[in-house]
Amino acid sequence: MSRSEVSLTSPIPSARIDLIDHSGRVLATGAGSLQARVDPGLYTAQVSVGTSTEQQVIIVKDDSPVHEVLAIEVEAVTPVRSTTTNHEYHSYPAQQHSLDPQVQLGEGSRLVLFVRVPSADHSQAQQTIGSPAIDLLNRDFERVDIPAWDLGPGYSAISLDLDPDVYILRSQGTRGSVDQTVVTSEYWTTLAFVPVWPVPDVDPIGWEPSFDAMTMHMTRLGQGFDPYGEGSDAILAAEVALKGLRSGSFHLSRQAVDLLLDEKFSNPMLGIYGAHALLQEWNIRWGIAELVIRNLRKLTPGHPDVDALHVLLKDERGTKSMSRVQSFELPPMLYASYEAVIARNAHERQLIAEGSIAERAASQLRLDGAWARWDTLEDEPAAVTPVDPTLVDAAAQAVSQLIVTDELGVDQFTEPISLSSVSVDLGRYLTEMASEESRGEERDKIDVSELSRQVGLPVSKVRKSLRAISDASTTRPY
Repeated sequence: MSRSEVSLTSPIPSARIDLIDHSGRVLATGAGSLQARVDPGLYTAQVSVGTSTEQQVIIVKDDSPVHEVLAIEVEAVTPVRSTTTNHEYHSYPAQQHSLDPQVQLGEGSRLVLFVRVPSADHSQAQQTIGSPAIDLLNRDFERVDIPAWDLGPGYSAISLDLDPDVYILRSQGTRGSVDQTVVTSEYWTTLAFVPVWPVPDVDPIGWEPSFDAMTMHMTRLGQGFDPYGEGSDAILAAEVALKGLRSGSFHLSRQAVDLLLDEKFSNPMLGIYGAHALLQEWNIRWGIAELVIRNLRKLTPGHPDVDALHVLLKDERGTKSMSRVQSFELPPMLYASYEAVIARNAHERQLIAEGSIAERAASQLRLDGAWARWDTLEDEPAAVTPVDPTLVDAAAQAVSQLIVTDELGVDQFTEPISLSSVSVDLGRYLTEMASEESRGEERDKIDVSELSRQVGLPVSKVRKSLRAISDASTTRPY
């Protein structure tokens, strides 16, 4: 009895392929293809793209080669080839909007917002969805006068030329008003593909965009979005990467990560996704990470998410030198980017501008996707009233007991700071820590930077919250 050659391939290069024996043991693994020599018997060929998995039983006979192409049905938000949700009546309009903007409000960059029904069912995918409740604001939160939405079968789209900058997308939905940033870079078109689904129990049917599941891409200005080109395989890998950024668990092979990184020159967003995945590998390839981020900074100078990757790289390596980036006035687009900036802010106080949206949004984030989205900031959320004075005093005492208060800088605030819901939550956290210490679990005092890291808030936000606790306390211990 002699071994036979098994060759397995997938039409999706980023797909993971496993050859599994009857006991469930994985004999070989590949990305896009797999070759192995095995004994005759029954085996399972498994192909996976993200969380989508298909299995097929294969029979291997004595000295008889096996060649199989493994099919898998994959859904994607972006209308791209090799997916069951790609339809010409979506991909072609998206391409046209990327090439021919409806209106010119600036110059140097382009933004395409494409809201669509990403369904494999043609009858649903062509439903009329109407104009979504979306506003575009500039960095000063002034409304941009966008054109009427182009309405087609199962999609709504707008495209406009803009000055390169950071803008705010404001969406109105069943859960209220939510903001997030969208960045346009000089010489590039930014495309945001937003899935839309029916709102349950609404008659007639209402449609609501799901920005938590949005995908974003970039193409060189004037070249247009190509759903069938070579880069489409990397776009599909990006869908998997975004799911990993949402869940914190990547289902990407090293080959798929490299595919994202290789496409960064034609689509820098793929490089950004790939760099995040690269920095979450078990053994980080530091040299490649440095090169990728350096190239991304050349391709898209000043892009907040690229600057955040520079910050994240320094933090992962434990580098103490200051980051060579501008202070963040607004959050980056990706939650992972924003999280990295907040973490590094514990050591670099100037990284987040005090009093900015980047400081204030951290306490009102929606933790429901890969993107940094926050409840629209009209005013700081007030504390639930009334707050028991004894709880405030206990929180103030906990601050005095646990925090190195000499460097809080609370005296710099000339006006009293009212107690917010953030202050109350922070006070409860510190009170619980003090309670553990009173039970014999001794701990050293921590500084405000370490506290900022523990609670995931900018240092300036923590300092203001601690000052509010002091102002509301009857004891004023610090």
